[in-house]
Amino acid sequence: MIAFTEDRVGAQQYRLRIRQLDTGTIVEVNNQAVSQYVAWSKDNDRLFYVVQGDSSRNQVVHQYELSTAQHTLVYMEPDPSFHLSVYQGRTGSVVVSSSSPTANELRVVRDDGSLQLVAKRRPGHQYRIRLLDDAMVILTNHRLGSREIALSTADGAGIESWQFLDFDYQGEVVDFEVKHSQLILRVRNKMAERLLLFDMRQGFIRELMRNNLGELRLHTALDSNSSVIRVVRTSLAMPDETVECSLSGERCHSLQVAAVPNYDSTSYRERRVWIAARDGAQVPVTLVFHKDTILGDNPLY
Repeated sequence: MIAFTEDRVGAQQYRLRIRQLDTGTIVEVNNQAVSQYVAWSKDNDRLFYVVQGDSSRNQVVHQYELSTAQHTLVYMEPDPSFHLSVYQGRTGSVVVSSSSPTANELRVVRDDGSLQLVAKRRPGHQYRIRLLDDAMVILTNHRLGSREIALSTADGAGIESWQFLDFDYQGEVVDFEVKHSQLILRVRNKMAERLLLFDMRQGFIRELMRNNLGELRLHTALDSNSSVIRVVRTSLAMPDETVECSLSGERCHSLQVAAVPNYDSTSYRERRVWIAARDGAQVPVTLVFHKDTILGDNPLY
């Protein structure tokens, strides 16, 4: 079976439905307006969803138990400035996320249905987690303001128990993935990005690839046991390229380049320059121009 949400009026007021794949039968789970966020439990018997409150805010998480057809309250968000969502973590556990533009708070649904708070919300603190069978990897700005990696036990015991990986990232970690004992870190420094492989057991760091003129977006994760990682390399002048990198030391190789009709990327060049603003701050500017263009000292406007 598959669970899905459907908005038939275009107002982001969804209805939650379940489709039986063998018969095609569609069952409406409830008649309340829900958000687009849904997540199955490990045993596939409980479906977690978010009910919209006043002013279409996502305020309440419920679970629907298929075996009993019962709906149960899981969590109610007390702060109207926070937005609720749910998702399934790598290990199959469901995560309840409360977030605002400047802070967030995560709870993991345990097998017995109780909620495990990862870290209490506080102004300015934002974090993300990857769940492993016996550990938790956290991307957090708790200590430095910029984001870094911390480790915790799977049951979590608050920020006080987090073990921070103290090494020079040479930039800020903007995204990460976990494969066994290996961390794949997307690091940004002055608009240039690098993909680093950090082995948590042996402690060594290796650069997988870099992009000085665009982004390195970590692709939707493959099997957690896979020995490769996929990345989408982007820039203003080049079509998006999907690249696969081996974690065993082999080079990265291109899998696919997005097709752009009537566009020849070889005809264009790209350059990044830094320009001093009136207050002295250095502002990055990316220039894209035809290969036959001669760049002089012409102003940008």
